[in-house]
Amino acid sequence: MPTEGMALKGKPTLHIYLSVPAANETAADTLFKTHVGFMKKTHAIGAIGTAPRLLEYSIAKGKELNDPMDPSKGETGNFLYCVSEVYAAGEDVPAHFAAAEKNWEMMPKFMECIQNFGKHVDIGSPVLTCYSDGVTEPCTTQVGDATLYVSYTCPASAEAEMDAFFKDHEKFMRDFHTFDKSADDSATPRLTSFHVSKMKELNDPMDPSKGETGNFKYMMSETYCAPTGVSGHMAIAASKWGPGFAKFNELTGKYATFVAPGLATVCGTMHV
Repeated sequence: MPTEGMALKGKPTLHIYLSVPAANETAADTLFKTHVGFMKKTHAIGAIGTAPRLLEYSIAKGKELNDPMDPSKGETGNFLYCVSEVYAAGEDVPAHFAAAEKNWEMMPKFMECIQNFGKHVDIGSPVLTCYSDGVTEPCTTQVGDATLYVSYTCPASAEAEMDAFFKDHEKFMRDFHTFDKSADDSATPRLTSFHVSKMKELNDPMDPSKGETGNFKYMMSETYCAPTGVSGHMAIAASKWGPGFAKFNELTGKYATFVAPGLATVCGTMHV
């Protein structure tokens, strides 16, 4: 099927992060396996085709840590499931949910899972920063990729500071990372996807009619060819992006609500 890339900036996204008890792991695995099948059957890749049209889609799974920045502190016993989606246009998001209601028999179970185990949900947040301002190939993430996710909630008074930080972070990502799979992760970490999105926080992310909190949310989603990409990314940030990395640690300490650096591995995408 023909596909057509698009520039990511400004495109709407969806992120759902869950912390699922081990007793529910098998049920969650089944749920997300059927989600991948549903997405492949009902969604177009890229700008060609009818809504819903995807520019990026992945599900990742991993063990949750007591302290995501210090593995020595052990695991919680829960499993993380992280969904990251980017759509071609605003109309594709409601089309996605309409398709799920009509074609995915597990949709009620999925909503129940979000209600019981949800750690973060945002729907429709536009891409603020990404790897390139030009047209990019759609749906480049593959099963087995390593991931890095961070979500932030900050007061309106911190919006300008956060925007400036992520603009600097975008430059760092563009300067020191690549989509070339033959590169060396210790020198130029190999990305398979990258975006940061932003939106006003809703009182109920599933129901915009309930209004806003007055805060802003920022979501960072990165996937790498291998775990060495994540470790290389962190090492290069510390050595070559000193003030920016210090700012990252500061803002993450202040405002992060979900942090998963290298904890989850991609288990579902649009690729075979």
